[in-house]
Amino acid sequence: MARRAADILSEAQQIASLWAGRHQMMAKWYDLIRLRNDLAQPNMESVIAADPRTGFNMARWLLTPKTPVFNVDVSALTEAQAREVGPIERYCDQRLADVQKRTRTHPHGQFLSRLVAQMVATGWYSVISFPLDEGWVMGAWNPAGVFPDYAGDDSGSLLRLARIYTCSGYEANRKIEREGWLKPSRPFGRTNHRVTVLWKVASDSTVSLEVVIGNHLALPETLYDLDRIPVFVGPVAGLPDDGTLMGELWRSEIGQSVVAPIMDVQKNFDKMLTYVQQLVRDTANPRIVEHVRGQRRVVTEATWYSRGAFYSLEPDESIEVLAPPLLPPELRTHLFDLRGQTQRGLFSDITFGNLQQRISALLMSQVTAAAQQVLSPFADGIKALLSDIATTNIHWMRAWRLPIPGATPLSLPDDLDIEFKYDIEIPGDFIQRASIAKILNPDFKLSEATLMDIMFPEVQNAMLEKGRIRSEDAQRSPVFRQVVLLQNLRLAAAEARDSGDAVFAQLLDRAAAQAEAMTFEGAEPGTSPGFNPPPSAMPTEVQELMTGGGP
Repeated sequence: MARRAADILSEAQQIASLWAGRHQMMAKWYDLIRLRNDLAQPNMESVIAADPRTGFNMARWLLTPKTPVFNVDVSALTEAQAREVGPIERYCDQRLADVQKRTRTHPHGQFLSRLVAQMVATGWYSVISFPLDEGWVMGAWNPAGVFPDYAGDDSGSLLRLARIYTCSGYEANRKIEREGWLKPSRPFGRTNHRVTVLWKVASDSTVSLEVVIGNHLALPETLYDLDRIPVFVGPVAGLPDDGTLMGELWRSEIGQSVVAPIMDVQKNFDKMLTYVQQLVRDTANPRIVEHVRGQRRVVTEATWYSRGAFYSLEPDESIEVLAPPLLPPELRTHLFDLRGQTQRGLFSDITFGNLQQRISALLMSQVTAAAQQVLSPFADGIKALLSDIATTNIHWMRAWRLPIPGATPLSLPDDLDIEFKYDIEIPGDFIQRASIAKILNPDFKLSEATLMDIMFPEVQNAMLEKGRIRSEDAQRSPVFRQVVLLQNLRLAAAEARDSGDAVFAQLLDRAAAQAEAMTFEGAEPGTSPGFNPPPSAMPTEVQELMTGGGP
């Protein structure tokens, strides 16, 4: 019996309800990152520190892969098979580069940048990817709208997945037309419509897909030749409970944002900053006491803050200012304590370059280790995700006989494992480590290729770059310029001779002979030829110096 749209909506909502607690925590983390001011009061100051946003920006910048590389695990391959994996690695690199190019004008940024931002903000990743003849489909979905249903056994495999989001009526009509889905009786209007997508594992070799837009069944249950749901979703940087300790609360804690450790202390810090600022304002604004007759007022708020104010007082009347109490010194100490807890939970101020004095190499190494500890779960998640995407897509391409340029995949095993590799580079860490190594061992040095790979990761081939440098140095040398001149003179002489101008050809031959003599004659045996003009061709002052004369 065919399933109705209501059945699909009910099942998708049942899956989404499992993650209600996670959605609430994601909203709290995101409010902290976007610096929502929940301390604002009418006619009162409030302060929201920028640490969550700056920490988010720092994590996003450090985690975004600068020079991503895919490598095939060759540990279980023969030498002949290991030599054949190069085209597959290059193909994976090119597919990711193509996705980056296609999404560089996306309103949310390029694919990798958006993926990292979502992961850092929500503690989850969600990417749809599968291969086509023309390349790979790779799209980063907002994890807040993706609801997985995992197997209860140790495999943790994905059994069902619901995605719920909204789109405009124009977008819905366009998507139905492009995908060839069932059209509604009347096209969707201008208002937004809720889209419900439901993936399910039908068997070991097929998955099903159903789509409902609004209450319209756009795609009835459709089977695809896939051995897994083509959506890669998972948590990062969370806690290990599976419900044994905290019950259903575990679903909101297995994935956590980068700002999750500082959420409470940051709110406390903002409250203290707000309190201190209001206290400073109250301390700077004195209290006034009037000793006057009757009910009249001498001092008003408008006249008190005006410059050159005058007050008329009767005999025995006076105006006094009440001295405010001093600010307790513990306030600033408490702020420092809270700030220190924030730095331990996120990034140290030194990571941002906020240095008040020179720091030791030991302290810099500790700061680097702390930053890497914060970022490590997210970096591992990015590596695992992109490795899984590449491995699965290459597996599907081989199963579907899709071509991989330059590769002979039939000679490789079916369980080919592809790993995504990149390093988190903390600014200043490499220089500090190199300096320490030089102190411990004065003879320590690194090869030019290694230095270029570390300091300039944008250079894909260090040896090719080194060859280009040598070529440019050769072109700038006087000998090279003289050789080029000699070659041009000989070519010009040949062209003049071919055109019948024997006199000009003879002059060019003589000039070429003179250039050859100036370039190669006079070089000592065992040395490279250089530009050695005869003494008679040198300036008078140079001739006098060579003969021992001159001043």
